[in-house]
Amino acid sequence: PVLVVEPDPHARQLARDAGARLVDSVAELAPAAGLIVATPATTHYALLRTLNALGKPIFVEKPFTTSVAEAETLAEELTVPVFLMHIW
Repeated sequence: PVLVVEPDPHARQLARDAGARLVDSVAELAPAAGLIVATPATTHYALLRTLNALGKPIFVEKPFTTSVAEAETLAEELTVPVFLMHIW
C-alpha cells in the first residue's frame, strides 16, 4: 500500500481518493519498502534525519537541502540509500 503523512485536509482527501492509506506520523511509515520526500526544501534536513532511522531507501525531491552545511552533515550521517529526484 501507499502510505501518506499529510497535514493538509485537502491533500489528505486527494491521497485518500487515490487509494493511499493515511497515517498520522512518520513512525507509521515503517512498513513501507521505500520513502519519498516531496515537501518544502526547508523541511528536508530534519525530515531526512528522522527518516534515516527507519532504515529504508529515500527518494527526495530537489533541492536536497537549503545549505551546503546541511548537505555535508547528511552525507556523513545518513546510512540508507538516498536518491535525489525532480518531479516534473
